Amino acid sequence: MNTKQHLLFWTLSLLLLLSCAPSTMEYRPASNPNLSPKKAKTIIREAILNQPGNYAPQSVLINDEVLEIRKITTQGRGRRRSSTTDTTTVTLSSIGNMALTRATIYYVVTIFDKENSEVYRVYTSLESQAKDFMDALKTVMMQRPSDKQQNGN
Repeated sequence: MNTKQHLLFWTLSLLLLLSCAPSTMEYRPASNPNLSPKKAKTIIREAILNQPGNYAPQSVLINDEVLEIRKITTQGRGRRRSSTTDTTTVTLSSIGNMALTRATIYYVVTIFDKENSEVYRVYTSLESQAKDFMDALKTVMMQRPSDKQQNGN
């Protein structure tokens, strides 16, 4: 390879690598006061359950306090088959931020806690579904009863 071909090869390789990297999208979720808590929870549940392939869990529970996601992973074949259940529990009051990124074929919503640690990712095929999920989660977070109301103070 001569110098020109070598430079062209590395330039094209770098461009290909950069085009496959996830790109952050600017989107700020908005609470929708016209969206009932029941409908918002349905949007959240469906977005999580309808994730593509291995990303989809078996069950999702959401109430005014927590979002609980259960995923069963099966390994092995025949009699040597075993399954494990992974449960991710996200306390709604601990959610701090959400980010939307565009990966190669999916839109990814990353949920962070108030210390900016990642707690869960949701994968969707459609940008509108990712944004609807974020808006619904923000709505549920804003509509949840305050601690004062729960404690009777």
